[in-house]
Amino acid sequence: MVLHYSGSLLDWIFENRPEFIEKLKVLVQRGQVEIMTGGYYEPILPLVPDKDCIGQINLLTEAIKRSFNYSPRGAWLTERVWEPHLPKVLSSSGVEYTVVDDSHFRSVGIEPEKELGYYITEEEGKSLFLFSTSHELRYLIPFKPPEETFEFLKSLSKGDDKVIVIVDDGEKFGLWPGTHKWVYEEGWLEKFLSKLEENNSWVNSITFSEFISKYPPVGRVYLPCGSYSEMQEWSGGYFRNYLVKYPESNNMHKKMLSVSERVNSIAMVKSGDRRFELARRHLYRGECNCAYWHGVFGGLYLNHLRSSVYHHLIESENLIDSILHKGSWGEVKIWDMDRDGKEEIEVSTDKLKLYINPHMGGSIYEMDYRPASINLVNTLTRRTEPYHKNIKAPFQSNGNKTKEGILSIHDIVGTKEEGLYEYIRYDTYRKVALLDHFLGEETNLAEFSKCNYRESGDFLQGDYNYSINRTNAQPDEDISIELSRDGFIDIAKGHHRVKVSKTIKMLPDSSSIEIIYRLVNGDVERLSLWFGVEFNLSVYDTAFATRGSKEKLNIIEVNDEWHHLKIVYDFSKETDLMYFPVETVSGSEGGLEKTYQELTLLFHWKMELEKDALWEINFTQEIVG
Repeated sequence: MVLHYSGSLLDWIFENRPEFIEKLKVLVQRGQVEIMTGGYYEPILPLVPDKDCIGQINLLTEAIKRSFNYSPRGAWLTERVWEPHLPKVLSSSGVEYTVVDDSHFRSVGIEPEKELGYYITEEEGKSLFLFSTSHELRYLIPFKPPEETFEFLKSLSKGDDKVIVIVDDGEKFGLWPGTHKWVYEEGWLEKFLSKLEENNSWVNSITFSEFISKYPPVGRVYLPCGSYSEMQEWSGGYFRNYLVKYPESNNMHKKMLSVSERVNSIAMVKSGDRRFELARRHLYRGECNCAYWHGVFGGLYLNHLRSSVYHHLIESENLIDSILHKGSWGEVKIWDMDRDGKEEIEVSTDKLKLYINPHMGGSIYEMDYRPASINLVNTLTRRTEPYHKNIKAPFQSNGNKTKEGILSIHDIVGTKEEGLYEYIRYDTYRKVALLDHFLGEETNLAEFSKCNYRESGDFLQGDYNYSINRTNAQPDEDISIELSRDGFIDIAKGHHRVKVSKTIKMLPDSSSIEIIYRLVNGDVERLSLWFGVEFNLSVYDTAFATRGSKEKLNIIEVNDEWHHLKIVYDFSKETDLMYFPVETVSGSEGGLEKTYQELTLLFHWKMELEKDALWEINFTQEIVG
């Protein structure tokens, strides 16, 4: 057999099951097991910079050498995501072969079952051997009786120089629904291994390295971008489409690229520095694939996975800043952080880092509380998913047994709880912070929480002009960003001009920000306005766990039970409040489920404004650790 363990899993095994490592070492030394390397923290290799790919692979390779006294020759591709530049990256890491899906070969007109061998490819002359894992075997093993697998193998038998490959997730052998009972209690594994012994006259198990040493490649091949067939469907044909459909994934990815650039820019001069090596390790952890996409499992939809990515990336940033600036921070950077062709504003102090998008309503789409390495706007927008149409009766984990075996998780349709349909809601704007609303007079809490209300103004996602008091702050000075928009609202009397300006003030030595709003009636007549400011926070407070509203508040406290923080809002004049939890419906190994994402707070005021009149309010947000 050939085994691959992520560095994350190996770390856990070393700490919790060291005796397993000793058993595995014996099997490796006997030649019964070959170990594959890969990215230590299981990144999607094409999504991370080449230097990080090489660094992560080398890290895992060295761990395998230390643990098993064995030099791996092959590497596992996370989720079998392939792009044509990878031969150069993998070869530069000492990797000789990898495994892709057979659909990769079919996309260029090759039927792997007809050749039953491996191929060679290259990039800039750097060669790599390619095996393909069989789609048919993935659905036979372990879901069908062993006899069906051997019938399929018999139909392909062509001699001792042919090979067919099955490489698949270990979770299918005990963790997927129904598999533990089927594989172990009902004896599938014992029967399968016995069948291998009984049929060893015509079918034998062999490692990749053994086969390469005995037989040459079938031919040369160049494969396009791809992954396994299910991933192709989920992603819309190309893995990077996740960065298009989900801005939240794109923001994590672009932050990761930014942190990677900073880490790698000082690698030559700081390599060996304990803080630098820790910063690089946090970067690698922040490249773990799970939070950047989703398919059958929750992935991107699981708040704690996104939170972990942000935690490690912010930790890495903090360490790099401590190396370069020695604790003296206070910077404003104007740049296209999310790579959409428009500039955003990044404001850093020693306690906070804000990312402000003047082209998305002047909103704050990331708010890093640096002492705890937390992004408080690690939020998710509710959007349509193909599986929402499959809301059915609750899924039962023992209900996937069939006459011929058990169902693969890809064939299971069901829900984990009743009433999920009530949580199918779709937002018309991105759920971030400092969003400006002009509400229709018929708006109520229930409809607003479902995003089924009328927005009267064009401010929510409009372009804001901005100005900054300076570009290089000193530690004892504040930083101010003013954002403004001359826009329109539609109310009963027609189309009216209103100007909104908001100023964000930060102190480098403080975990507070001050927000100052000014509304001016630029119309020719008196206006009745209902204005609101929305904050979406990646926090959980039992007191705000259900939908509700409050009136005439000067102080609002949110006690975050996840991160053990308190977020306090202090208003110069009384505010009314609507609040509700944002919950999504997404897939999991046990069926569709509801997942808590964030808390929505809407501060709102009703007012009468004469022509050219000014309405003003200021409030602070303080984070208490």
